[in-house]
Amino acid sequence: MKYLIEVILIQLLFFGLYETVLKRETFFRWNRYFLLIAFVASFGLPFIVLPELRTEVALPTESFVPDAFLYTLEPVAVEAKATPVATTSVNWMLLLYAAGCFVAFFLFVKKLGSILHMRAQGTKSEWKGVQLIELRNSSEAFSFFRWVFIGDQVKSDQRQQILEHEMVHIKEVHSLDLLLFEIARILFWFNPLVYMFQDRISEVHEYTADQVCAKEDKQTAYLHLLGAAFGVSHVSLVNQFAAASLLRKRITMLNRKPSSQKRLLRFAMVVPMLLAILSYTSCDLVSSGSKEKEEQQIETEYVAADVPTYDTPPQFTACEIAENQRDCFNAQMTAFIQSRLKYPETAKLKAWKDKFKSYLRLMPREMFRISKPNLPIRNLKQRPNEL
Repeated sequence: MKYLIEVILIQLLFFGLYETVLKRETFFRWNRYFLLIAFVASFGLPFIVLPELRTEVALPTESFVPDAFLYTLEPVAVEAKATPVATTSVNWMLLLYAAGCFVAFFLFVKKLGSILHMRAQGTKSEWKGVQLIELRNSSEAFSFFRWVFIGDQVKSDQRQQILEHEMVHIKEVHSLDLLLFEIARILFWFNPLVYMFQDRISEVHEYTADQVCAKEDKQTAYLHLLGAAFGVSHVSLVNQFAAASLLRKRITMLNRKPSSQKRLLRFAMVVPMLLAILSYTSCDLVSSGSKEKEEQQIETEYVAADVPTYDTPPQFTACEIAENQRDCFNAQMTAFIQSRLKYPETAKLKAWKDKFKSYLRLMPREMFRISKPNLPIRNLKQRPNEL
């Protein structure tokens, strides 16, 4: 669930950037690449963690209490009536998701079947290396990969311009973009941004084809062609020449003044947004009490450890005849304590390397250098740096 929320938030950021900054520009191919890359990248960005941007964010957690301060109450027997326990449970969220995927897949197959049915019923011919399919008693015009569908009721003076328009879709492989979003609609049918991205990419496809055709033909003649009425049923899987919902936007975009090359710098706004996203995905969410809990773990081992007790103090008879009884007693007591105290394993693993390194850094370089190699062994009681 956390991953899906992050994907939707990233898509929302990219979509907001397109709507507010890039949508009104006439860099249609750039807009197409932006929409495609942003949509696909949104599924991979949550997995990217950059060490350079890695930060720790503290989260509030419940207070930690060492086990040594916890007490176990005596068990109390309570009589209760037996209640039936369900042995199996149904994951309703998963079941709902699967049902949605099935419905979306069914609609996709239905649209694909409609295209194949029209291809089977139409009259086929070759035109400029693509298959031209003429539909009977129809005024529709659309393309799907290398198939161009056109109705036999399309006026002859408009037919050539429409075919050239559909050839742009074929050369730019626009059908592949639509197929990508159709698959995304099956897997992420619950995400409204998938439908919004697909709607915007369809607009960009038409803007691109109009831009190319308007250069080859007179713009006024092409605008008149767009103003013609076509009875086209909406199918999201194909590139349609005259979708009624797009005609007004296409005419407005054709009349718009071409954007200057300097406005390409607007695409650079993706960089700070991308850095912000990576900073979020790279941050390490750490509970506020995790460090304190780790430090208290060692102390808890000391408290909770079973320390042996003795009724009588230890006896060190060997020190009675020693020359220096005080030093002998200290050495014997230290050995006695070390043999009976258990040093926590956690502390060993955590601290011994750091302490050893710190000891070596503090140690003078000349400490173990012997400048008098012939010095008698009995004089080694002097400090090492004095040798």
